Formats: sequence, C-alpha cells, structure tokens
Amino acid sequence: MKLSQMSTDKALDCLAALTPYIEKLIEDEEILDIFKSKKAENEAQWLFGLKRMLTILPQIIGKHKETVFGIVSVVSGRTLEEVAEQSIITTLFDFKEIVNDKDLIIFFTSSAASAQSE
Repeated sequence: MKLSQMSTDKALDCLAALTPYIEKLIEDEEILDIFKSKKAENEAQWLFGLKRMLTILPQIIGKHKETVFGIVSVVSGRTLEEVAEQSIITTLFDFKEIVNDKDLIIFFTSSAASAQSE
C-alpha cells in the first residue's frame, strides 16, 4: 500500500516502523555509492536504471535480506514470517511498489537532505 493511500494514523506508524530499516540501508557506503552514481550523457534512462538495479540488488539481498523483509512487512501489514514464506514474485512486487512510492521516497530523501544541510 502506498503512503498516500494510508490514513494519517497508519502512515505515521508505518514511517516510525520503517525508519530503522531505512537507516540500515543508508548506513551502507557501498549502497550509497551506487545511488550516487550518475547516468552517462548518452545512456538511456531505462538502461541506467537496469544497471543500477543489477548492481545494487546483490548488495541488498546479500547483506540486508532481513531489512528487505522488514520494509515489506511494515508497508504490506504482513508479519516478517509471512513475508519470508510468501512467493518471491509477491515480495519483489511489494518491494518494487515501495521503492516507486514517490511520497515515501520524498519523505526520506527530504529528511536526509535537511539533516545534511544542518
């Protein structure tokens, strides 16, 4: 479920529960370096996105599998055990929906930008 589709009460609970998981990801310098990479001038956006995804996926899965489970669990309303047992297609779909949730991304990136400027 997207942040914008949640009630204020549920969204605030969701953001509070997501914060420790997001913190684990942004503390990983290798992941941050991948996100900081720039698209080559003549490179198609979809190709750049695919390359970034293929580079970051092993990092996230290898070092942060429980973090992914936690993020999907919080947003989907399922338990960690349910996420671990569901089909990989369901988990990937849920995770893709989460990373494409503009409101959620804006919240965490604007918070990070505010903290950096202080």
